[in-house]
Amino acid sequence: MAERVKKYKRLAQTSEREAAALGRQVDRLGEEVRALREELAVCAVTPAQAARDRELGAQLEASRAEARGLEHRVGVLSKKVETDKKSFERALAGNSREKAALRRQAEALRAELGAKDL
Repeated sequence: MAERVKKYKRLAQTSEREAAALGRQVDRLGEEVRALREELAVCAVTPAQAARDRELGAQLEASRAEARGLEHRVGVLSKKVETDKKSFERALAGNSREKAALRRQAEALRAELGAKDL
């Protein structure tokens, strides 16, 4: 019977040590959970902040779409300017040729009039 008592005392002491160790582990894990909850609270986004982020994201996408549209329009207008420039250059060259021809014609007429006056 004395041995049974010693055996149960040893078991009780072992159980108490294990319970104390587990209690310390629970306390340590509880502190970790508390610290993680504090970190989460700092990082957490409120519904208002989330809505604002979505709104800003939508505005950003709209601005990007508008910028793409404007870039396309600039490209189209640049090509039109190039085309118009070439067209005006051709017209100018034609006008220059016509002007030179009219000058030659005027000189010929002056020469003809000068010959008639003599």
